[in-house]
Amino acid sequence: MVYSPEQDAAFVCQMEEVLDIYKQPYNPQCPQVCMDEMSPQLIGEVRAPLPAEPGKPLRYDTEIREMDR
Repeated sequence: MVYSPEQDAAFVCQMEEVLDIYKQPYNPQCPQVCMDEMSPQLIGEVRAPLPAEPGKPLRYDTEIREMDR
């Protein structure tokens, strides 16, 4: 991983800890929950939904727009 010169050692150390957690194998007794720092806004369907079929639910796709900062 490459870090910019502006990032100090404390930041790099904390980021390495986070990345090590992501590398751990799945454990159903201790699941990982990841949070994004921003709340995206779903702006609606961007493609026509695929109809439901026997054994398959209605399928649709949404597009995420970043909120203004």
